[in-house]
Amino acid sequence: MKYLRLNIQLLFAFVLMLGLFSCTDEDAVDNGKKEIKEGLPTTVTLKLTSATPMVVETKTEDSNSKFGMINDLAILVYKAETRELDKVTYVSGVNAKEWNGSFNATTGSRRVYVLANSGLGEAGIKSSYSREDDLLNSGLIDAGTITPVGNEKMLGFVHTSNNFGNELSSAEESATIGIPESNGFNPVVSLYSRLYPPYSKITFTVKNEVKTDMSEKVQLSITNVYVRNLPTKYSLLPIENILQTSGTDVYSEKVEQTSEGEDAYVFYMYENLQGTINEGNGDPKLKSPFKGEYPSNNSNPSENYESWNTKWATKTPCTYIEVEGTYAIWKSNTQYGAGKIHYRFFLGANTVDNFDIKRNTHYKVELAFTGIAGYDELSYEWRVNAQLEDVTIVPEGILEIDGSPDYWFPFAVINGSDKKVDITTDQGTSNLKIQYLVPGTSDYDPYWSDASQIQGIGKHSFTEYHIKANEFGIIGSAGYDSDENRFIDDNGNSYSRVADNLDRRDEIRQGLIYLKRKYVVNTVPSTDYYIKMYPLLCLSESSGTSESNTVYAQRFDRNEGLVDEKEMRKLCSGNYVSNGNMYVLPPRLQDLNLMIEYETYAPFKPKSEGPYWTTEGLYYWRNNRAEKAFESKGYVRCVYRKN
Repeated sequence: MKYLRLNIQLLFAFVLMLGLFSCTDEDAVDNGKKEIKEGLPTTVTLKLTSATPMVVETKTEDSNSKFGMINDLAILVYKAETRELDKVTYVSGVNAKEWNGSFNATTGSRRVYVLANSGLGEAGIKSSYSREDDLLNSGLIDAGTITPVGNEKMLGFVHTSNNFGNELSSAEESATIGIPESNGFNPVVSLYSRLYPPYSKITFTVKNEVKTDMSEKVQLSITNVYVRNLPTKYSLLPIENILQTSGTDVYSEKVEQTSEGEDAYVFYMYENLQGTINEGNGDPKLKSPFKGEYPSNNSNPSENYESWNTKWATKTPCTYIEVEGTYAIWKSNTQYGAGKIHYRFFLGANTVDNFDIKRNTHYKVELAFTGIAGYDELSYEWRVNAQLEDVTIVPEGILEIDGSPDYWFPFAVINGSDKKVDITTDQGTSNLKIQYLVPGTSDYDPYWSDASQIQGIGKHSFTEYHIKANEFGIIGSAGYDSDENRFIDDNGNSYSRVADNLDRRDEIRQGLIYLKRKYVVNTVPSTDYYIKMYPLLCLSESSGTSESNTVYAQRFDRNEGLVDEKEMRKLCSGNYVSNGNMYVLPPRLQDLNLMIEYETYAPFKPKSEGPYWTTEGLYYWRNNRAEKAFESKGYVRCVYRKN
């Protein structure tokens, strides 16, 4: 299953303090107990009490633009009784940045607003917002882009306290304030304003915890991440349903997202308030953007992505993330297939019934793929669509193994097509041994890949295989010293001396020397699949297998994962490897320390610190040396040495 975790934070807000100066205590605002003369010219001073607005670099092509930039400011003073515009103070450009805070007003009962980035100039402000209602009901602003540039228009209400809410409300307006005469004495009233950006920040991570799971028999590879239904309009005050499905409002094309770190994506978008739909739903699988409709089991899901996509892309204005990838499953005769898969996740205040993307809010979303990664939701179709009709070998593209002659590496071939498929190789001999699992049993039938074909794979079926080195997998060992069975590097140079295991240890550490075999999946078009075997790593200062101090180490963790000591003893069994003149044993602590020193390159360096088994117990694989662990289970990498 997969799940979605949602964390919402305030994005940012800009707080202004307006200092109101008056002439004497007798003229001070007194909550209506003393009459204020009407219409006399006066000056009010704004003082920025917060730090400079939060600056975030834009995601647009204009690298010089910044989120939160204020290019101009207008202070609009309205008469409270008539709602008519009384005075405007407009500053722009350098003047806006160096502005001393003074603006014009007249005495009396007034409501004051702060408008940023209007771009209209004083005359334009007076023409466009001559009445207070013109400002508060100014409607939609065409941004011309789905990506905020950071200098959008922002409206701030003015109040006598700084107890602003975290959200901007369309039902709100500025407080009615009595403005007295002023002759420059100290301020007796403080006024505050907060500007709310009309956009939100979305941070989401896509965690693929499935990847290639040979024990769960599932593989998921994420190829693209998109966001759909992004507004190109915004407003000074929140407007519900700013996107509509009619006309051209819905931006249904896929907007590809670029990762900004490991599995992390960040983008900004304009507010999109679509409300709560199907209130009370408690199951994320059933989150539906269609009122009164819940998913029901569908025995005939869409056959392809195009038919599935037309059901959603232009039918709902709600914003959602779409994840695209390739998928394979081979669990049973009824649970198998390989091909493309798509997932949809609707954004909102929660994972079950809300579809609001509110301004000035930071949404943190984690999409985590676990288990069988949504295969059980295919019949519902609301969030998952897959076309599992491909022929795939898992792990996808390439299987990397080491030269362990006593350990089998699993892989599977899945044929979701209507035709039988052969997998062939043009190499006549092989030093790799392949066996396939007899269907319905736990037995592997011996099969040597010394001819042109692995095994015919029947239509709508899958076959499980495992593979290992025929001989002790080091350079110069019997079976790896002639013809196409020599170890090579990227330039085609071949290596066949046992001494190369020591002399070329740096190249071996980096994975630059290997034995590679290509198999061809005979579909139309055909697909190449590679099995790449790396030589075992020499840990000692001697390389000959007959020498008493020679030690070779396995390169990859065993697929069994975390195991107890009893299971570890089965893997590092102590058995004699006749073609290597050595025994397979648990590493000593000194061996593990050498593995930590040498295995610093991918894909050999572990992704986890372990712990790892040694003859002295469990130790963590730390950057510099092994550190004692007190767990009950650990990972396994065996070594080959004299007993």
